[in-house]
Amino acid sequence: IPLYPTQPAEALGNFLIFAVLFLMYKYKKFDGQIFAFYLIFYGFERFLLEFWRGVTPPLPVIGLTWNQIITLLMVIAGFGIIIYFMKKKPSEV
Repeated sequence: IPLYPTQPAEALGNFLIFAVLFLMYKYKKFDGQIFAFYLIFYGFERFLLEFWRGVTPPLPVIGLTWNQIITLLMVIAGFGIIIYFMKKKPSEV
């Protein structure tokens, strides 16, 4: 598997995430929403970049690296935060 320098792609992705979150800030519905979206966006970005990094060998059974598993947990946590706060009544938030 050829290795590619992922730092430029990650930097570009981080700037894009910042821009999206910056624009979303004035429309947030609850405290923690921007953080939740950061977990989702950054987790998704890192999950994809780990395929090109090739630093960590994948686990034999599932074909994912530990870093990819952690980033999937970040995405799940982000969605969990959003679902939790969207189900709360406005007076509870």
